[in-house]
Amino acid sequence: MTSNCAESYNSWIREARFLPVVQMVDHIRVQIMDRINTRRLRAEKWVTVFCPEPQKILNKNMPKSFSLHVIMGGDVYEVFD
Repeated sequence: MTSNCAESYNSWIREARFLPVVQMVDHIRVQIMDRINTRRLRAEKWVTVFCPEPQKILNKNMPKSFSLHVIMGGDVYEVFD
């Protein structure tokens, strides 16, 4: 029995799966380093503190929040419609 996560991972390391153990681990390490670097480079292009998708959701919902009444009490907030 497999899950989508396991199948995805297995396809990602397909080339490395048939290597000897030391070379397999090194190959996977290089793939992980490459993925981390790719994501870091993409993240450097962001102009907001949020990831692009959550930022789109925030931008979409922000106008709806302007009519809300918020009362702050220390670390607790109450929001009224």
